[in-house]
Amino acid sequence: MHQEPWSKEGFDRIVLATDSRYVFDGVSGVHKWKEEGWKFADGSPVENRDLWEALIDEFRELEKEGTLAQFWLIPREWNEADEYAKEAAVSCSSSDVPRQNG
Repeated sequence: MHQEPWSKEGFDRIVLATDSRYVFDGVSGVHKWKEEGWKFADGSPVENRDLWEALIDEFRELEKEGTLAQFWLIPREWNEADEYAKEAAVSCSSSDVPRQNG
């Protein structure tokens, strides 16, 4: 998410805007999932556990550096980056871009 600590740039918090209800709800529920052994209330496993754990680790690092990360759920029509992200995803899926194995 960054190279230099955000706090060195004078930021004590960053706000990440997302139009994804999945991401927003996931960030809100990730600590409960962890406490419940990475399972939902119905006993089914949480998908993308590795990605959620990586996100938690990143938040911890930010907090150690003195920066709080917050999420803001925005309407899809406010997300100007959505079109570019979709283009990049299509481009990467159809090219020989090396993929990192988890």
